[in-house]
Amino acid sequence: MWLKYLIYWNYSNRVDYFWIVIYIKMKKLIIVRHAKAESAEPNNADFNRKLTNSGKEDAEKMATLLANQIKCPDIFIASPAKRAWSTAKRFAKAFNINNDSIIENKKIYDALADTLIEIVQNIDDQFQSAIIFGHNPGFSQIAYYFSGDSTLELPTCGVVIIEFDLKNWADVEYNKGKLLAYYKP
Repeated sequence: MWLKYLIYWNYSNRVDYFWIVIYIKMKKLIIVRHAKAESAEPNNADFNRKLTNSGKEDAEKMATLLANQIKCPDIFIASPAKRAWSTAKRFAKAFNINNDSIIENKKIYDALADTLIEIVQNIDDQFQSAIIFGHNPGFSQIAYYFSGDSTLELPTCGVVIIEFDLKNWADVEYNKGKLLAYYKP
């Protein structure tokens, strides 16, 4: 974020104006719940559930929407569960990112808010923006936790963008984020 300040200087009846431009580092977190997946069945482990056809369509639609709205996130982090990973790959494609650039984080699968908060707080500060892909209820919980908006409930392939006026990911905490966008398929 760029801030410009117009400075007025009056020195010995001489008036000078000049601009001071300051760059303030902010962190931006994009939270994406996986797209619609097959139902869990006894012979199909939850971890291996694939996206349905409508889930694939929603993921591609939401990925395109997001790619047209924001700059490419600096880091992609995803649950290794098939449905979350497949969703992440569709977003990576929309942003022209190689799938090898997606970082797998096994802790995201089945994680609740406390684990997800820790994952976000441990993102390297060299990254100004991060996009994470995973599951409910944890993803709706952190969307609420960071934004303070208790009405946020992420549907499948729902996307939330939260901005933090902070320099370090370790400093993100309850209600310190500003909800910039909330998209539903």
